[in-house]
Amino acid sequence: MKGQVKLEFIFGVVMFAIVIFWVISQINTVYAGVGTDSRNDVLRAKGYNIMSYLAEGSGETNWESSTSPKLIGLAYDNQPYNLSENKIDKLNSNCSLLDDYNFGAYRITIQDNSDELLFCGSQSISQLRIMITRSVWIEDRYGNITVEVW
Repeated sequence: MKGQVKLEFIFGVVMFAIVIFWVISQINTVYAGVGTDSRNDVLRAKGYNIMSYLAEGSGETNWESSTSPKLIGLAYDNQPYNLSENKIDKLNSNCSLLDDYNFGAYRITIQDNSDELLFCGSQSISQLRIMITRSVWIEDRYGNITVEVW
């Protein structure tokens, strides 16, 4: 009976291979989900950082009349989420002021009840996108600011 393989041995090897392939596929599934969650967390932190720069701070003194300001903020007189329309107009006319911050791929919009007051950034072709929206006062009226990063 030398050289013969028993049926139980073949069945055992096949079952072992199936279990190993199943475990590997489960590990790949879990790892892919963790990677996506990690990327989302990084983008969310980046979006909150951009929101903090613009909506909570007023930037350097009279940056809107400067040719190359070092710190930009849209808040009116250091009042978080109370935005100055003059600063919004200045940033809208020169979105390149945000280039020094190295935000990466982003889009920032500010709207009041009827109009879009600010649009800076670019269009996205990426499916993975984080959007953060906050309600703000734009001097004497209600509006919102939206930051998208990808």
